[in-house]
Amino acid sequence: MAHLGDYIHEYGGQDGRVRRHHGFEIRSVEDYRRRYAQYKSDPALQAMHAACPWLVTWDDHEVDNNYAGLVGENRFESREQMHARRAAAYQAWFEHQPVRIDRPLSWADLTITRSFHWGRMADLRVLDTRQYRTDQPCTDDPTGMTSCTWRRDPGATLLGTRQEDWLLISQPASTARTGRWWPPGRTHRDRLHRAPGEGSGRDHGGVASLDGG
Repeated sequence: MAHLGDYIHEYGGQDGRVRRHHGFEIRSVEDYRRRYAQYKSDPALQAMHAACPWLVTWDDHEVDNNYAGLVGENRFESREQMHARRAAAYQAWFEHQPVRIDRPLSWADLTITRSFHWGRMADLRVLDTRQYRTDQPCTDDPTGMTSCTWRRDPGATLLGTRQEDWLLISQPASTARTGRWWPPGRTHRDRLHRAPGEGSGRDHGGVASLDGG
């Protein structure tokens, strides 16, 4: 099982959803631990974990919807507050997911970028598309993208320079020569998204996607 993120959601309890979360929106390490405990009480999820090994990364909801680096969804949290929230979320993720990565000196800076070799079939690269990215352009509002020049910023990044360099260096020199499939594990779709009105037949997947920073 390759799970590419959003294992939990951080929102408070709401009716009419697949499950009703206990409590309010989560922010402390104790909050995140309780949320994982609630999800892992699901018999179907327990059975899936028992059925096969998992390869996991995170996306946004393991911390906060659409967070980017130290920028939160609602922008009322300071960078210091987001750093503390990210540390709590990353620690709980590390404690509850089947991962083999080094424990960091700082939970807020947990490195999950890693590679796996699946015999002669595949070389896998697991990426982090949240911790190192620039903020989503246009204040994360897709309705204003047609007039937002920030969307075309050549300095915007999804992976961060260091992770992108690692990905390029670790790519096999010739997949034809190795005979192995080489899929990077990532949390965003691979097509270019465009806003409505930028041409017929083009669809828009939101400012959090590949061309949105």
